[in-house]
Amino acid sequence: AEEGEDGGVLVSATKRKASADSTSDTDEADDDVQLADLKKAKPPAKKKQKGAAKKPQAAKKTTTKKKTKGGKKKVAPVIVAEDGDTTDDDELDRPFKIQYSPSGRATCRRCDELIVKDDLRIYHTPLFRGKPGFTVYRHLQCAVFSEEVQCAEDVGGWKKLKKVDYEKLVMRVEESKLELEKENEQVRPDELVPVAFQGEIRDPPVGLAAKLLPFQKEGHSWMYCQEINQDMRGGILADEMGMGKTLQAIVTIVDRKPLLQHSKPGAKHPPTSPDLEERKGEEDLWSKALDDWKHEMKMNNVPSSLLPKGRGKKPGPGARAGTLVICPVIALSQWKSEIEKFTEQGTLSIGVYHGPNRAAEMPREMMTKYDIVLTTYQVLEADFRKMTSPNKVKCPNCGSKFKIDKLRVHLKYFCGEGAQRTEAQARQRRSREGGGTGGRGGGG
Repeated sequence: AEEGEDGGVLVSATKRKASADSTSDTDEADDDVQLADLKKAKPPAKKKQKGAAKKPQAAKKTTTKKKTKGGKKKVAPVIVAEDGDTTDDDELDRPFKIQYSPSGRATCRRCDELIVKDDLRIYHTPLFRGKPGFTVYRHLQCAVFSEEVQCAEDVGGWKKLKKVDYEKLVMRVEESKLELEKENEQVRPDELVPVAFQGEIRDPPVGLAAKLLPFQKEGHSWMYCQEINQDMRGGILADEMGMGKTLQAIVTIVDRKPLLQHSKPGAKHPPTSPDLEERKGEEDLWSKALDDWKHEMKMNNVPSSLLPKGRGKKPGPGARAGTLVICPVIALSQWKSEIEKFTEQGTLSIGVYHGPNRAAEMPREMMTKYDIVLTTYQVLEADFRKMTSPNKVKCPNCGSKFKIDKLRVHLKYFCGEGAQRTEAQARQRRSREGGGTGGRGGGG
């Protein structure tokens, strides 16, 4: 009876059950679609936190292949960084850096030689008055690192090196440590005690009109010994101001006056001369000095047309002469007066090579006759620059002298029948003739 009465209800419940089953199937399908979409979607990128330090990753070795002339590939091991390890971190805040030289224009600060392109070079920027100065370059073998560099990884750019060059850097860092330790060794007090001259103390030469003090005799004897020393000639006399350095130099010049200054090269000497051996030794020194002079002219690329020609009484190249004294302008007259004061009359002849007309007042053949020639640093520099610069050529039209490259421009635009100025040059000339203020030639 209940089923009959509630039959409709039972039918409705069945329908609701079927409907619920269909709804659950639809929800399961929707869940499957959403799960598939989530699998396809990319995971959200993690935000980088400021100040987070990057994890250092170890370097790995790879190889780069280079082709040779025979067609075979040459493998060169190179140390490179892992992915995510930037070269900026390698070179950041490094006092010294290493690289393959991109050009051949840089000069090594230590050996003063050019650094060949693609050679290893160390560079750093030292401080100048508390601020970064100019970048200084050195060969790898010439570099001395500071105490901050304890291993090859402390040098910026090491990750870009080949394996062989990296090993060279490691060796140089260790050698640099030894050099620093040697420089930082404390000096023993015994090494700071002045050592007296151990050679023969010479008597004052003939022609000297001054009495020497004991330390001046020692200085003169030491300089004389350095003049005749075959292994190491020359030196620096570094006495205090007012201790008579000029006097000691004058005494050495008098004591070492050349015997063959006015003799021709290769001249024969009397076999019975008492100073024959001394003359032969001096002749060898003059020959060696001439060879050194020729080598210096060749190294400075001085054209042969600029070298002096020996004609008649004019001496040839590398002529023999006396002592050249180079000093500041303010000390020029002081040297002359002290030579005249401390030597007897006729002992030394003095010539002063200075002034705008120096070449006319003291020609070369006259200069070789003096025992001492006084000049200044500025004169020496100006004459050397004039000798090494190319000669000027006289213009065939106006007679003015120009360098070869400037003469071509002068003949094309300014002088001669076919010369024609450009519009800018003509405008500049009109400005000069009219007294205008425009252009470089303007003015009242």
